[in-house]
Amino acid sequence: MARERHRLSQQRYRKKRYSHMAKLESETCKLREEIKMLEHKHRAVISSAPAAETVWKVAIEYFRLFRHGLPLKGNDSTALDFVQDMMAPDVIHNSGCGAEAMIRSWRRLSNWFEDVELKFERLEKSAEGSIVATTTTSITINEVTVRNVFPRLHNSRNHKGRSRQTQKLLGQRIVMHGSTRFEWDSAFDRVTSVVGHSDLLTPMLRLLGNVEDVTIAFEDSRVRPDFR
Repeated sequence: MARERHRLSQQRYRKKRYSHMAKLESETCKLREEIKMLEHKHRAVISSAPAAETVWKVAIEYFRLFRHGLPLKGNDSTALDFVQDMMAPDVIHNSGCGAEAMIRSWRRLSNWFEDVELKFERLEKSAEGSIVATTTTSITINEVTVRNVFPRLHNSRNHKGRSRQTQKLLGQRIVMHGSTRFEWDSAFDRVTSVVGHSDLLTPMLRLLGNVEDVTIAFEDSRVRPDFR
């Protein structure tokens, strides 16, 4: 009898636990749908605003979505939906044209560097009508960075397994100052270009200590001194 009561108790426990997990999963799915619906409503509000206001709102939303790049465990769909909704199909970005190219660029950046953070300090309207954001980009250099971004340093390893330059760079937090320009097409109410640059040269020179080592680091590098 004791065994039977224990078996029935275990069955009730498993049933109750399964029911609880099923309820949590259902609530999670509903929450995701609500978040997605709110994001679509948010973009609809942005797109319905006057053109003079819209480009400012698009720029602010861009920095909100990409503030920490695109983490490897993150979901690209929200960022991709935003780019497709608010930017031209052939939008120009640092690494190419189109929404997919922009997402791939952010994904690579987030993979190559650790703890990516992009912040804008202020937004200004240029004489040509575009919006220019003054930015600060922070990244941390790790082994993946050296292997993928600075192959010359990775291939110049000494008997200890690392080049002298690599030893100076690993684990360093780099803060770069730069700007991002948003071009707006008022005829189609879409952003046509998002091009940014940041000063990677100055912090690299500070860390490596001389122009010769900086030149070696950027030889065959996947990023330029202006971080493009």
